[in-house]
Amino acid sequence: EKCKRCGLCQKACPVEAITWEKKQPALINSEKCIKCRSCIQACKFWAIE
Repeated sequence: EKCKRCGLCQKACPVEAITWEKKQPALINSEKCIKCRSCIQACKFWAIE
């Protein structure tokens, strides 16, 4: 898994659409997401498509 749970994507999200559950990769709430791509730009591990 590419996601390292570093939190950069969560910090970059202006609508707080990113969360985590236990040891899983970041989860993006599609209902909250405004598709601004801030999380993609913030991720240094290319884990968000």
